[in-house]
Amino acid sequence: MNNLVIDGKILFSREESSAEETELFRYIMKVIYIRKQSYILLIGVGFVLAVLFLLNIRNGERVANSRKNNAEIINRRVPLHNLCNTALDLREKVDRYEISGSGKYNFSYCMVYKAATTTWLRIIRFLNGEDLSLKSPFDSSKYRTHYYNASKFIPYFKYNQNQDFLDNSLRVMTVRDPYTRLWSAYIDKFLLPDFWHTRGRCIVNLLRKRKADQTSLRCGHNVTFKEFVEYVVSPNEESKRWHQDKHWIPATEMCRLDQFKPHIILKQENLRKDIFKIFKKLNLPASIDKTSSEDLTDYEMMDQLDYVFKVSNFDCVSPATLGERIWKAFQYNSYIPLEIMYPKDEFHNNLTMENMRSVLRSRRESWLVKSEVKKLQKREAMISAYKTVPLKTLYELRNYYKDDFKAFGYESKPSDIFEPFIGS
Repeated sequence: MNNLVIDGKILFSREESSAEETELFRYIMKVIYIRKQSYILLIGVGFVLAVLFLLNIRNGERVANSRKNNAEIINRRVPLHNLCNTALDLREKVDRYEISGSGKYNFSYCMVYKAATTTWLRIIRFLNGEDLSLKSPFDSSKYRTHYYNASKFIPYFKYNQNQDFLDNSLRVMTVRDPYTRLWSAYIDKFLLPDFWHTRGRCIVNLLRKRKADQTSLRCGHNVTFKEFVEYVVSPNEESKRWHQDKHWIPATEMCRLDQFKPHIILKQENLRKDIFKIFKKLNLPASIDKTSSEDLTDYEMMDQLDYVFKVSNFDCVSPATLGERIWKAFQYNSYIPLEIMYPKDEFHNNLTMENMRSVLRSRRESWLVKSEVKKLQKREAMISAYKTVPLKTLYELRNYYKDDFKAFGYESKPSDIFEPFIGS
């Protein structure tokens, strides 16, 4: 009997068959066998593909998780990366942000930071109507001057929007010896805490690389003057853009002389004497050159102390360490003598602005010396700092400020900085 069975059903059955029928039967059975083998093969291939698909999904999940973890790592680095890669377009910076003044008194002022900028910001705010109850612009604290309602009282002018005003106003700027300006920036921004979490972190990240401890990378609180100078004059052209900051950019770049065309260029070194000439020329109020304090050094010291405490936090240094930093900064600025050590015992582990103010004043009142002696102490402190900078870096710094030296008549190679061992 010849039966053709498919899926359990007999489709063809004969007890006897001819030769042709028998051959046909065999052919059909062969075809069915091949089909069954193909089904098995297809099932096998399908199974393998399914396994591969599942493995690929799991691998994809691992890749995705890996990418997610990498993204988290990258994101944790983003704040510092963005911060340290901030490139300034100096032309836009000058046009938009660094020229202020007063329309009422028809004068414009191009700011060179660390060259009497806080003084001029106080004056500009006062002339533009800030708190008329103030007797003088100098009654406003440094912190208030920079951060309180600044956009309201400190206008900024752009050449493409305020060309007529800028062309017809009395244009003024103040400059400063580049070496003392840079040293002053270091004291205010790195010895004291203003730039610790910003540029301080960048310097540590760039210069110390793998040698930096985690606290330094997180806080940027212990940058040395040598590191700061090396950061400013970095030879890498791409990274050099990152390092630009208005507190040390050359004055000739902050205030392009060919565009701003100042009528008057004041020098920080003679500011107290020369600034009065500007007041008279602009017919400014008589009260503008007065402060509520008869002791200008005490005024500067207390104002800086107030600022430091307002911008400080103690997540990186202890109060005692901050007190030592303030003490050292005030010695460098000749507010107190170098030979008097920081009196930490007097604070009883409880540093406050009030007790720091009291101790500083008591030490200063006992320091009865001529102004020439204080100037000498200030200069010697700066020279000692520059002695830590390699000679090659000093020449790079000289080149960095070459246009300032040429434009404003400052000595580009002072002997006490470039020849530190002369006479020793």
